Amino acid sequence: MARAVGSMPLRAGLAFGECVIDPANDIYIGQPIIDAYRTEQAQEWMGGAFHPSCWTMHGLLEKLCKGYERSAVKYAVPVKTAATRLEYALNWPLLADTPVSGDLLTAAETSAAPAAKVKWRNARRFYDTVVTK
Repeated sequence: MARAVGSMPLRAGLAFGECVIDPANDIYIGQPIIDAYRTEQAQEWMGGAFHPSCWTMHGLLEKLCKGYERSAVKYAVPVKTAATRLEYALNWPLLADTPVSGDLLTAAETSAAPAAKVKWRNARRFYDTVVTK
């Protein structure tokens, strides 16, 4: 995601559970795949969010929030409709190989197509709230 800054808004949806993946035959079956897709589609930003199914595995929330480089953070993820609530975000700026800055996100918003501006603005809010505190 950090490498995409300035080019196009990307989103990620993460879900947990059992599924069947057979790439040789292009077969992908399982509720986590659907949950991840719906989580990705519901977001209104450049970032990633965790579906509530991720917290069904005992201890995963604590491991992601406190360990694993704080890859999950409690954050009200911007969504397209009020009917969806996503409470944990992927801490993508902290995990990025490429440095991310607020100025870079602002520049991406400025140069973005009108429909994408809000996504970049919401990514900047996340950065300002979570990364810079």
